[in-house]
Amino acid sequence: MKYRYLAPTLLAFVAATAFAQQPGQQPGQQQARDFEEVDRDANGELSVEEARGAFPELEFEGLDDSDALTRSDIEDEISGLSLGQGDEDSPVGRMEYQQIVQAMENEQERAASQAGASTDQPGTPGQ
Repeated sequence: MKYRYLAPTLLAFVAATAFAQQPGQQPGQQQARDFEEVDRDANGELSVEEARGAFPELEFEGLDDSDALTRSDIEDEISGLSLGQGDEDSPVGRMEYQQIVQAMENEQERAASQAGASTDQPGTPGQ
């Protein structure tokens, strides 16, 4: 008798998860969060731990979680990213975070369009 509500509850959970996806967002793609949400200690700078939470697809190898994430750390992590002029050892703040989010979104869009272009080729199975 106590399992009577399991199926409707499970169905509601699955539906809510599916519909929670933002328009234009790919399945499995994490929505970018506001800087204030990511900067949990509210010090205006991202630690490596906070950056790992915000960008789980990045490795940040060799960095200690408690260290402040620097501009050079993130430029080393994301090929081709330049955060502009400034001290490479300065910490990543709000402005740099916004640039990182934009770069990650651009990369996801580029990868999605390349994946779509490869399936649109004549002679590709499924055409």
